[in-house]
Amino acid sequence: MPLIAADGRTVSQGYVAVLAALATGLVTACLILAWQQWFYADDFYFLWRATQPHDWVNDFAPLSARPWWSYRPLTIDVYFRACRWLFGGDPFGYLAVSLAFHFATGGVVYRLSRQFGLPQPIGLATALMSVSCYPSLNQVLWVSVSQYTIALFFSTLSVSLHLDYLRNGTRVCLPAALGAYVLTLLANEAGVTVAGVVMLAAWRQAGFPMSWCGLGRAVRPTLPALVVLGVYAIFRTRVLGPAAVPAVYTWELDGRVFHRFAAALLFVFGSDQTAALLALLATAVVAVLGMRRTNWRSPGGAAVVAAGWLVLNALPFVGLPMVHPRFAMPLVAPACLLVGACLRPWGQAGVVVRRWPLELLLVLFCLVLLPWSTLWYHPEVVRGAWTRGFAAWVDQRTAHLSPGATVVVRYGGPGLASAADAEEFRSRVFGGALFGAVFPSRQLALAMVDSRQPSMSPALPQAAVLDLGPGLALLESDERATTGDTPVRDLTPRASRADSGRVRP
Repeated sequence: MPLIAADGRTVSQGYVAVLAALATGLVTACLILAWQQWFYADDFYFLWRATQPHDWVNDFAPLSARPWWSYRPLTIDVYFRACRWLFGGDPFGYLAVSLAFHFATGGVVYRLSRQFGLPQPIGLATALMSVSCYPSLNQVLWVSVSQYTIALFFSTLSVSLHLDYLRNGTRVCLPAALGAYVLTLLANEAGVTVAGVVMLAAWRQAGFPMSWCGLGRAVRPTLPALVVLGVYAIFRTRVLGPAAVPAVYTWELDGRVFHRFAAALLFVFGSDQTAALLALLATAVVAVLGMRRTNWRSPGGAAVVAAGWLVLNALPFVGLPMVHPRFAMPLVAPACLLVGACLRPWGQAGVVVRRWPLELLLVLFCLVLLPWSTLWYHPEVVRGAWTRGFAAWVDQRTAHLSPGATVVVRYGGPGLASAADAEEFRSRVFGGALFGAVFPSRQLALAMVDSRQPSMSPALPQAAVLDLGPGLALLESDERATTGDTPVRDLTPRASRADSGRVRP
């Protein structure tokens, strides 16, 4: 017996059962992986910050110089302080909250797909793809990436509520949409693109007018969103206190913008660039064939909105000097909606002919996009194993020392790590923020010493000394040693040697 969709089309029970099984397996696998995670890199700074005395007014409106360059009070101050109050030092609770927002975004994407006029089978597959693509699953298992996960939920919700307002003119939808937009901006600055997406949706709702008068009528319903954007821009750039922006987050327009956009788009389709390129080309072929079967000005013009949304969400990141899977996360929802919009004509044809070929194609597409290597234990995925081992070493080695002791890490000598590895170590523990986050009462400090320059070694009577070996191996050494060439034993966790992902704080 088929299921009857809201638009009168049928959805086979087998198809729904397969997608439900995939979604259940996905949630279960993510929870199992989250149980294995620990804190990592940037997490320690935010955890330490959550232990400090605070003033909520100053957190949301810091008028003096800010220690952190970004303005994300909802996902830095509120999220970390609330999770610390609820879960203490258990990272699973933090990740469970982030995963809840992640999978809730899939529900909003399904709602958007129906608002875009996609048939229910395509809408279900689109929602599943939006929470199972590589960048989302790979990054959501990192605690501090909640900044993106929570912002994506509120941004997609804001677009969906704005579509309700544009279609029905229901006044209650407008304040809800604007409220979600404000929460998006408080979660991550990249949410500024929501206003542009709403304008594209209004243009589509008006039938894509080309005259200036038509454009004016189309833009008029989006004025409240533009006002919110304008007020935020003034508040963010003129009212808030200054902060030094790291070079790695400095946006520049250069000739590599299109290359970085292509690289981010490939990340949406997987970590393997060859397989991702093939999936992208297959999607493009389906898109071309599908667009030939519909008028871009018709309701099928949702593909135009999805494509514009994709480009707008890429703008905050394509000018940065690096490409990272995290920057592809905002591209996932519009990319999946674009795929669904291109498949829409085939869904309409399925009303007349048998629907099972389309449903089989959708299931296969979902299976292809699943990042299978992320769904089972893999050293590169289980982040925090190395820092957990380091924290255990510190806990054991400094137990007899009085508060205020220093952990000395030596590098550069014969058989020891290079300066580049020392920077990698520093980034993983975010300087010494790990100590303030994990051992707040001990007041431990971190000292990095180049053992090739003994004269630079500080005189630290209360200190625990270790050598940093190649591959970030932790080598316990004699505290009296000065050259670092007499390691005692390797303290590196088993999984840490393969956990080599570089993180730039």
